[in-house]
Amino acid sequence: MGRRRESAQSLVEFSLLLPIFLVLVMAVCDFGWALRTYIQITNAAREGARVGVVCPGGNATSAQTQMTNAAVDKSSGILASANITPTAPCATGQDVILSVSYDYAYITPLAGIARTLSGNNLPATLHMSTTTKMRSE
Repeated sequence: MGRRRESAQSLVEFSLLLPIFLVLVMAVCDFGWALRTYIQITNAAREGARVGVVCPGGNATSAQTQMTNAAVDKSSGILASANITPTAPCATGQDVILSVSYDYAYITPLAGIARTLSGNNLPATLHMSTTTKMRSE
């Protein structure tokens, strides 16, 4: 008789801890994917700026286009050219700047749940931005 009551107790404990465990798992997944995305856009900005340092094409417009294309190519499909703002003066000793902004969409329903609980006061996406500055050669 005592054994049966213990199994019901463990079922109650499991049902109380399961939501907490699921929230923790979803938070870890979203954090990992968001960190991966941030690292990729940072590396894409660095690669795009590196292209602009040598001023390909000989003028600023051509260099900015090639910087944007290089950043989009290195982003593994995350970025589009609308997310990128290049500045390439094509003058020796000047700064080449490439800014990237991206809105990360969460991959788990955790953000939706948090938005609902907060009365839609939290943003639906996580805004990420990075800027890379290099000296022109």
